[in-house]
Amino acid sequence: MVAELFPNVDIEKCVQSALSMYKVTPPSVIYRHDQRWWEQPTLIEVKKAELAPRISLKDLVKLKNYVLVIDTRTEQEFGRGHFPLSINMNPVHLEQLSQALWQEKKKYHVVVGIRGESGPSDLVNAGFPRVAVLNGGTDVMRDDGVGVVTGLTPIFIISDWKAFKMRKSLSTQSEKFSRMLLE
Repeated sequence: MVAELFPNVDIEKCVQSALSMYKVTPPSVIYRHDQRWWEQPTLIEVKKAELAPRISLKDLVKLKNYVLVIDTRTEQEFGRGHFPLSINMNPVHLEQLSQALWQEKKKYHVVVGIRGESGPSDLVNAGFPRVAVLNGGTDVMRDDGVGVVTGLTPIFIISDWKAFKMRKSLSTQSEKFSRMLLE
């Protein structure tokens, strides 16, 4: 009966597509369950205005090998605590450096920053797939203490292509140290 209504739709392909999307969607994007401020239900008007969904710290840690974390806070705030292997980037430079970010070839792009800034929206508008915002931002990192490092690891301040290339060469040295902290 359904096949008669939609003769050109391959139902099997639709089911396979839905299953593959389900497998790559972090659970925190679709539900909230704790009562900390960042996990309380969000007003529908707020969700409609946001272009990027929110992801939990737990999901971010699970996806750490596939994620490029872009921290849009100030250099000083970044130095006080950040997610390992994250890059510190001024939101003003996101559009200019989108080509460099594409070369990172990560499946997910998670923005950590200040509420109300346009970083996630800029990435979505630039065509980046699977952009998300860390729900609770630095508060959740401080509260849970999962994967947070301070000035012990190199701090990467990205403001131009030359700095980005330097970050890539330095990141291999700090990657081993940061991964040890996460394990």
